[in-house]
Formats: sequence, C-alpha cells, structure tokens
Amino acid sequence: MKCTFSAVAFAVLSFGAIACASPIEANWPVDPHPPYAPPVREPREGDVWCVGERRTVRWDTSNPQTNITNPYGQVVLMKGNRLTNTVLAKGFHLLVAHVQVDVPNVAPAANYRIALIGTPENYGDQFTIAAKGDKRCRH
Repeated sequence: MKCTFSAVAFAVLSFGAIACASPIEANWPVDPHPPYAPPVREPREGDVWCVGERRTVRWDTSNPQTNITNPYGQVVLMKGNRLTNTVLAKGFHLLVAHVQVDVPNVAPAANYRIALIGTPENYGDQFTIAAKGDKRCRH
C-alpha cells in the first residue's frame, strides 16, 4: 500500500480534529475555604412557635472553620422544603450562635423550617407555627 502525502496529512489532521473535539477536564481553582455551614439546632422537631412571639434560633458553632469567607448570615423561613420570602433576621455574625426573631403572621402549619442562609442548604428540623389563640400558645 502506497501512502501519499495527502493521505498522511488527512490522517494527521483527522486525529487532531478528534483530539480537539474530545472533552477535556477543566482545571478550575478549588475554593480552599468552602462556605461555613453551622448546623441549625433550634427550633427542634415538635417545637411550637406562636405568631407574634419572640423566639430564638440557635446553631452549633463548636467547630468553626479557620477562614470563614462570609461571616454574616440570615435566617429565612421555609415551608416544607421550599424557601419563602420571609426573612426573619439578617446581618448577624455566624459565630454568635443565636439570633432573636419575631414569629411572622403566616398560615398555621406543622411543616415550617429555619434556613441559615449564607450556607449551602443548611436548614433545621420541621416545627409548628400556631395562630394566636391556639391552645398551645401562652397568650
């Protein structure tokens, strides 16, 4: 079999086109300091919060990262597994480990959660928000 210049050139160029079209692994820089995500500790499953009360949200700061890139957080109310537009607190330092919030006037339900934002999908247990006048409420 006789190889001509054009056959060799075609083979080399074809291989080059295939190599260029093959996916390559991106070499993106990895963030050496992932977001700080202290676990939410309160409210706990079974807790009942009543509309209008002042309550405390707590999270565990016993094992903080050495380099926290964003030390400020916000607490957002979730219903089930979905974030709501109800921001209960913001601008607090995450290492404080708690923040006081006012229970908003929302529909009573047993599937609310607290999300500690500024962290990836960090939310607590489901708890109940009851209406004013509910027998579980003090006032």
